[in-house]
Amino acid sequence: RQARENAFSMYRARLYEYVRKKEEGAPQEKLDKIIKGIKTENHPTVWKEMQRYYRNGYLDSLDSELKELFDRAPEASIW
Repeated sequence: RQARENAFSMYRARLYEYVRKKEEGAPQEKLDKIIKGIKTENHPTVWKEMQRYYRNGYLDSLDSELKELFDRAPEASIW
């Protein structure tokens, strides 16, 4: 359980980094590096569940900050 909680925090931090860089106008190459990091991280089912919760509208009541990150980078919901 602790490893999954750590993975959740890491995925959230990487998504935050992606959103920040994207909004600052970072080159796609830099954004792709962050995406690759997310895709190759441990516990990929944690990321898939985060995406599923966003796509199904569950984040509204569970984690509004995470929902906002996905709203600002909706492409992340299908990586």
